[in-house]
Amino acid sequence: MIRRATPADAEGIFRVHRSAILDVASTRYTSEQIEAWAGKLSPASYSEPIENKIVFVADDAGQICGFGQLDRKNSMVEAVYVLHGHLRRGLGGRLLSSARASGLTQLTLDASLNSLPFYEQAGYRRVRSVGHELKPGVSIPCVVMRKELV
Repeated sequence: MIRRATPADAEGIFRVHRSAILDVASTRYTSEQIEAWAGKLSPASYSEPIENKIVFVADDAGQICGFGQLDRKNSMVEAVYVLHGHLRRGLGGRLLSSARASGLTQLTLDASLNSLPFYEQAGYRRVRSVGHELKPGVSIPCVVMRKELV
């Protein structure tokens, strides 16, 4: 079931986010990059997005197995993460569709290298390559992508 996140979901969202980085993103990034990326997360880091943005969770019998985060003000998908054991079951696509249902005419996102095929299959096109600094001296390459929704 896909539903809006509540503050009580912060721990589950954290678990999904961290696990997806460690299990899936590690196929395209170095251990130093993965450590810096996952190391900056905490359950508390989801309080502000849950309150001020649109955050959806995939809830499987009370267990959070995926989440998506949309900054509606900036028309930006900020996150779509799914636990490794739930990949390739359409869950990520359903989370991404929840963001599309927000009434916006276009969405932009910064895709990690491992997620490029997922977003391309969903109709997003590459705009440019960028780097995100995770901590001084450690950054990860990403790709800005965009999709027109009209």
